[in-house]
Amino acid sequence: MLIIHKANLFCNSLKCSLLGFDKLPKDERVEKNQNQGLLFFYEVDVLNFARHLLRNHCTEPEVQNIISHPTKSCVRKNLITNLRKRGNYIRNVIKCVKPMKKSNVYPHIDYLPCEKCLGFYSRKQLWKHKKTCQPLSDTANTQVQSQNFMLRNLNIDKKLKDEVFPKMRPDKISLEAKRDTLICAFGAQYLRIHREKHFVNVTSRKMRELAKLLLELKTLKPSLKNLMDCLKPQNYDLIVTATKKSIKLQLYNRSLWCSNICHEHQH
Repeated sequence: MLIIHKANLFCNSLKCSLLGFDKLPKDERVEKNQNQGLLFFYEVDVLNFARHLLRNHCTEPEVQNIISHPTKSCVRKNLITNLRKRGNYIRNVIKCVKPMKKSNVYPHIDYLPCEKCLGFYSRKQLWKHKKTCQPLSDTANTQVQSQNFMLRNLNIDKKLKDEVFPKMRPDKISLEAKRDTLICAFGAQYLRIHREKHFVNVTSRKMRELAKLLLELKTLKPSLKNLMDCLKPQNYDLIVTATKKSIKLQLYNRSLWCSNICHEHQH
């Protein structure tokens, strides 16, 4: 793939120089470590995204569209940004490393993608972006829709995806549950056996409990990839330890919740 990419770069750069696109306008020149992005066409990182596009990929339809607009126009800048978002989405959907705006105050904040432009935004700020990016769309369940959008290509039971996933809280626990094949298989089977309507919420809760255990196991042993790996005999002691930690955390949260309820009733 890399050899093909280099060969295409050489051919495209030659074409661009002949067409007169070998120089980047002043307003699109940036410092070396800025404007980085994942190239959508070949899935490789490039340093100066805009310059790389115009110099090496001027024959692509998307780049031709960019070139057709004036250099300092907002339309041109937006087209370059949208193309960068499409490339970064390929990597961010696995683990968000290139959000549109990274928080230095809260480094562990969760990011979710916009379904239209594919840019990753803070969970709490996503609805604001969606108002401008998709003015006519409903922002009621923005986070849930966005998280489920990331999983649209996974082979998951349709009933589970349509009935249970929308009920799940859009956090990292639910995302872990939705991504794990064994947890989804358990949820689909449980929902198939228990057909009453209220069991949708029960299925969601049980899947989240398994996901919490999986996250605890990954903390203890980062090499574990999924719940199936955790069930190997050599990980038995690890599962016991993770279960104890998970139960202690649940008991602590429950006692904290009860104390808060009592405090509210007193006032």
